[in-house]
This record gives sequence, C-alpha cells and structure tokens, in this order.
Amino acid sequence: MKKLYLIRRRLESFVGPMTAEQLKASLQRLEFGLQDEVSGHCGRWIILENKKQLKSYYPEVYTAIFQGEVGPWAEPTGLTKKPAKVKNKKNSNNKVTTPNKNKESKTTKGGMGLAVFFLFGALTAAMVALYIVKPSLFTHFIDRVKVLSSKPSLEMIQSYFDAGDLKGYTEYIRKYKGKILEDVHANSKLDKESPWLPYLRFYAFHDQGKMSGLSNALLKGPHAVSAPTDCTLDSWKSRFKDGMQEWSSMVYTRELTKNNWGRLLAWDPHWIKRRVDKGWIEPINYYGACIYMAYRAFEDLINDKPLMERYTKIEANASEVISVLKSRLGWLSYLVNQTETFDGIIAGQTDRGFLGLSYWTCIEAAESFQEMESCKKTHDSQSQEWQDLDRDRLSKNILRLALDNPKHLNKTNLEKIQNSLQYLMKNGPFTRLDYRAEVYLAEELMKADGNVEAAIESTKKEFKFVDFSKDFLK
Repeated sequence: MKKLYLIRRRLESFVGPMTAEQLKASLQRLEFGLQDEVSGHCGRWIILENKKQLKSYYPEVYTAIFQGEVGPWAEPTGLTKKPAKVKNKKNSNNKVTTPNKNKESKTTKGGMGLAVFFLFGALTAAMVALYIVKPSLFTHFIDRVKVLSSKPSLEMIQSYFDAGDLKGYTEYIRKYKGKILEDVHANSKLDKESPWLPYLRFYAFHDQGKMSGLSNALLKGPHAVSAPTDCTLDSWKSRFKDGMQEWSSMVYTRELTKNNWGRLLAWDPHWIKRRVDKGWIEPINYYGACIYMAYRAFEDLINDKPLMERYTKIEANASEVISVLKSRLGWLSYLVNQTETFDGIIAGQTDRGFLGLSYWTCIEAAESFQEMESCKKTHDSQSQEWQDLDRDRLSKNILRLALDNPKHLNKTNLEKIQNSLQYLMKNGPFTRLDYRAEVYLAEELMKADGNVEAAIESTKKEFKFVDFSKDFLK
C-alpha cells in the first residue's frame, strides 16, 4: 500500500491525502507551492522547500519533487546526458574555424536586456496605476514586501510586552505570524522549545486560548500533565454548559464532579504558583492559562440571560450556586495570575460556616493559623473522596503557613507538620496534582529539626522546577 501525504497551505487549508506521485502532479498544476508544508501519517509538518528536512523525513516526496523534473526547482539526477562537443572544422587552407560565439552571445544578451527593460517598465506602470486607483492596497502591498524581506525580532516583541502595549504586541505577532510559526515548528523538540513559544502563548491566552497554525499540544507544553490539552475559551464554555445540572453538587459537597471543570475548581492555587515554567511569561504557566480561560468562559455563560433563565427553572438555589462558583474561579485566577477577579469576599459563607468550595478558598487565603482556625465547614460531605480531599488540602496549607519563618520552625509549627504528615498525599486526591515535592519538603523539615533553609535547599536539588518562595500572599 502506497504512503499518503497531506499538504497544509499557508497554515489555513489542506490538500490531500495523496501519494507522492499525485503530490507531484498537484504541484505541477500549482495547487500549492514549495512554501507550503507536507505531513505523512500524522508525522511532522515539513516545509517543502526545506530540502534537508524533507529528504530526512519524507524521502519519497523529496525524490518526486526534486529529482522528478517537476519544474525549475528540480535537481539533477546524475543521469542526464552531457552536451555534445562542437567539432571544429578545417577550411580549404587547413585553418581551423569555430562557430561565431561572440555574435550569438551579443544577440542573446541584447534580447535578454530588452526583455528585462520591458518587464521593468510594465511593473513600474502597474505599481503607478495601483497607487493612483487604490492607494491603500498599494500601501498594503509595500508593507507585505517589507515583511517578506525582514525577520521578526525577539527584542522587539519583548519591548511591546514590557511597555504593556497589547495592541502593538498583537499587531506585531500577526504581521510576522508565518515566519514565527516556521521557527516554532523547526525548533521545538521534547527537550527544547522555540524562544517564540512564550510570546505566542501570551498572544493566544489573551484572546481565545488558541492560534491557527499552532496545535493545542504545543501551546500546552510538556509540563502540565494534570491539565486538559484543550483549554480554549470555547472548550470551557462547552464544559460548564454541559455540566450545569452538576453545578450544585460541587457547591453543596454532595459529590465531586469527575470532569475537567470539576477538577479545575479543586486545583490548589499554591501548588500551581510553585511550579516554575520558563516557557511562559503570562499567565504564570499552563494551569494559570486554563484557570483564566475557565473564569472568562463562566462569566460569558452567566451573562447569557436566556441560558440563566433556563437554569433558574431547574435549580432552586441558582443565585447562590452561581455566586459560589464565580467566587471560587475568581479566587483561583486572582491568586495564580494576579488578576482583578476577586473582591476579598468569599461567597458561600453561612452562619454555620463555609460551603465546600468556599471552605477550600478560606484555608487557601488564610495568612496565619489563627485565620485558618476560623475556616469552619457547614457540614462534612457524605462522599469519602471529598473528605479525603478536605484533609489533604488542610495538611498542605498547614505546611504552607508553617514556613512563615524563613529560617527556623518553632516547636509548635514543627509539631503541626508532624501531625499532618499522615494526611499528606503524594498524588493529590481527585485533582491528580503531583505533590511529591511538598511531601519531600515536610520530611526534610523533620530530618533538619525545623531548619527551613536546609530543608528547602535539599528539596530544590531534587525538584528544580518547584519554588517555595511563591507561597506567600505578601
């Protein structure tokens, strides 16, 4: 069975699938160009004019295009005949005569010069006509020529970011999008990413959470293994909308909702802040990007009046449920991304204490053990999984608050960590977050008899991408 290939034109449309021979025929019909990309059986996208990569990844396509006499881009195969030598003839006086090369050369050069002159004149006339008839189109054409002849600059895009010039930043990315994506696809590997990816992630997640020509997997990166691959605005709208009947279950601690929006509500913001990812400039990492998109999506839904009218018919406590969910999402985005999405008031507080999601927010927001002790639950959930998550979240925040003294733990705080160690889980229940670094730090604190600096230094050697200095709200 012959291999099939797919062509991606200008990162917008596709041609295929087709065999190498069919690909050759399509190229002859100018259905696509050498600046477009080819992929075979879910393989890597390779620009056709990149001969070195094309020959390495898709040798059959390389042979069909560059050694199959498709056009002026074809390479010699080594089987072409050498031009026959011109034999010199002798005249009657035994003098050797040769063809008049100078005469032919002058004629050829003269014809070519004339052709170039007329071509230049025609192009000049066309440009003048375009300028007179449609000046804006002429300006656009000149700008495109400038873009094609120049390269995007990391220093320039960084200057837009530093200045907070979102409009200039966006226009610059759009202007050089093709060349930037070419660099990203050529230089992004499992162990190394293109230096442009952090800027593209900022661009994507300040828009809809996606970018044409860039896969969700590349936007996500290799580190956020517990987060969904698709964190676009549309995906979160769809998730929240499909799960509307389960909203109250999460608010009133009946049962943990085992889908992406339910797990996101249970994410630990302090855990996320500790995870340093150099592939991001803003949001802090992919988890932060997902939270930001989820908050925006939920706001869009609750501003949809017809949808909310339908929800109030199926949920008696619709107003309280919406308030608690929005408050939780706002808190997560505020703490992780420093966005203005939280007003300091935790929704879901009653005379008897805090509702389930609000209880988590209360202990995560506490800046002292005294504040944490005031976080009371309205009731324990009947779900054992929820009870485990409550105990685990409380233990993780005891560890966070015990680190308030950067040098040495006092005896009381050391005892608090010792007592909570039995509830510290390396794999976060329900959330799937990896807490091995936190558990390791707690164990090192016991070994070092409360020496915080020594314990953190030891933990850093084992977990290079975890930064415990980001724990504090100050």
